[in-house]
Amino acid sequence: MGVAQKPRTEITTALYYAHMRKPWSFADVAAHWDSEPGYDLLNARIDSYLRRFIDSAPLFQIPDHARILDVDCRTGNGTKFFAEKYPTATFMCFAMAASFVEQAKQRLTPMGPRAKVERFHDLPLPIPDASFDVILCYETLEHVPTPKAFVAELSRVLAPEGRIILTTPNRLWEPVHWLSAILHIDHGEGPHRMLPRGEILTILKETGLMIETERSFVLIPAGHAFLLRVGKFLESILPESILRIVALRRTFICHKIKDIWWHKLKTEIVDTELETQCGTSIGLSEGTLRYEGRGRSLILTRTEKKEPVPRAAYEASPARYCNYPALNIFVFGKLPENWLLGVTEKSYIGHATDEIIRRRSASGGVTTALLMHLLETKRIAGAVCLCMGKTKPWQAEPVVARTREEIIACAGSVYSQTPTNMILEKLTEEIGPLAYVGLPDQVAAIRKLQMMKHPSVRNIAYVVGPYMGTQMGFEAIRSFLRSHGVRSEEEITSLKYRAGEWPGHLEISLRDGRTLRAAKFHYNYLIPFFITRGSLQLVDFTNELTDISVGDAWSPKYEQAGGGHSVILARSEKGLAILLEMQEKGLLDLREIPLDEALDMHGHMLDFKKRGSFIRQRWMKTRPEYGYEPVHIPMSRVAVEQVLRCIFWLGRLASVQWAVERMPIGIVGPIFNVFRKTWKNLSKPTKRKGLRDMKMRVF
Repeated sequence: MGVAQKPRTEITTALYYAHMRKPWSFADVAAHWDSEPGYDLLNARIDSYLRRFIDSAPLFQIPDHARILDVDCRTGNGTKFFAEKYPTATFMCFAMAASFVEQAKQRLTPMGPRAKVERFHDLPLPIPDASFDVILCYETLEHVPTPKAFVAELSRVLAPEGRIILTTPNRLWEPVHWLSAILHIDHGEGPHRMLPRGEILTILKETGLMIETERSFVLIPAGHAFLLRVGKFLESILPESILRIVALRRTFICHKIKDIWWHKLKTEIVDTELETQCGTSIGLSEGTLRYEGRGRSLILTRTEKKEPVPRAAYEASPARYCNYPALNIFVFGKLPENWLLGVTEKSYIGHATDEIIRRRSASGGVTTALLMHLLETKRIAGAVCLCMGKTKPWQAEPVVARTREEIIACAGSVYSQTPTNMILEKLTEEIGPLAYVGLPDQVAAIRKLQMMKHPSVRNIAYVVGPYMGTQMGFEAIRSFLRSHGVRSEEEITSLKYRAGEWPGHLEISLRDGRTLRAAKFHYNYLIPFFITRGSLQLVDFTNELTDISVGDAWSPKYEQAGGGHSVILARSEKGLAILLEMQEKGLLDLREIPLDEALDMHGHMLDFKKRGSFIRQRWMKTRPEYGYEPVHIPMSRVAVEQVLRCIFWLGRLASVQWAVERMPIGIVGPIFNVFRKTWKNLSKPTKRKGLRDMKMRVF
């Protein structure tokens, strides 16, 4: 039986995929293999085909009765080879091409129930977690459209400490594959991309696979028997460092790290400095994680508990992977028409009509009034929010407020980093329904958990949150205390970030009877010194995934009026319905405003997030993935960000902090405020230019 000649158009397609890196699908790969009626006959001509199995076999041992996945088994040659070597093993074989499924079934029929062959069409694999002890992945990685997602799936279905045997061609040999296809020596590679070794190592590391052995084989893949012997002799004498560069096939023997989700958290989020200290991972860790204070930061670390970190602790983290388009579809059923503000049904200026509530709150008292109304109408049984000084006067803690008094005690903003979502470990047992109040990254984690149908958030019925532009670590308060000669936060008896008449002032009462105060715009001098990494990284300013979000109404007419006014965005239909009901009952004073007015109030900070954050991410060693980005950012705006970068760099210098701490607040505060206003005026033309018309690319 002869081998069918490959049509030249298919050869051209194979070269195009390889050279131009045209996107492809699993279906494209299957179509290529289905066009190969002589796959086995062609491979019989090439010594290197069976060597993929022969060379790797001595590098590992498979335990008795092992469950083995042979992924893209092609016509079943590898399965047959290892089934004969390990007679007690059972095999699940997947093939992309329909023709290969039939051929593999015929070849493996003598094995009976030990081998099952199915076709797979796409990711994820239709297999439960930790289903296999060993995975065979021979010459497949280069054919999958998304290599990292593919290896992550293999890691998912591999049992802890199970092994994966992965081989893939050396990228250096790409021209040889092209030539073989043109000369009809082999079947051609079809849709593929041969990965650089560095990329493969990164993928294995980030998917929780640790390399036990790496070897490179095959210097002469085909030809006269004498040439093949020469090639094998050279392989036996050349060091691996040379073979790694020149040999055809890379072979990796890896095992899955037992504590896989901690490994992924550490390598992808902690070590890349993307963790935003929102508390989500700890709240879901079942006691396996904690925060450790190092310098100014809270660092996520492992506890001594031996159990592995739960999967949800990694998957719910909003730090690196937080797909806002997908979350918008999940929460609201649509994408935002305006990516600066997010999905918005109605926008308002308003405040609580109860003057006590209004005065005790950071701005208009809207959030406090809203929670009290939900509680009193029995829509909720409690609200998750922050309370200052529950156990330590200087520290905010997440609580479930269940009475009017407890909600009022939680009124007011907290400008220091607080990992609210650590409370998730308790929410499963809390009586609901509940309202939840959190910052943008904390809210994003709640929405991710709702999408995952995680039990910790099943009782959360309403999600509310404030705008958040910048946030400081608690070291900012310590610095403020040091500038007043106070050496420890233990001296604090009361701490309020927005005390008094709107816009409020920082107020710290001490054990010695003193009260330290600083106007809001004066103590903001601490921002350049103690701004959190999350503030610089996160792209959500207006808390886009809430039902209702609330911010200060920064506009001259409202600032002059005093009393506290809020800009309120009703995002969901149920959020809008609650606001209208409260307006009708006289609990809120609301005036609908156009979105343009809402945008004008926070143009500076919207630019800081919607353009500045994306610029800053370019300078990170690992970029977070939010599912969208600006199509274009002008170079003039990048230049402005470079200036801010220098300011923040100076602010981190210990010598600069030391000098500023020795300046009276009555001097440094006003100086900073003048600088702030001057900078805003100078940068405003650049920061506002094109902002309203900015287009986003969703991916």
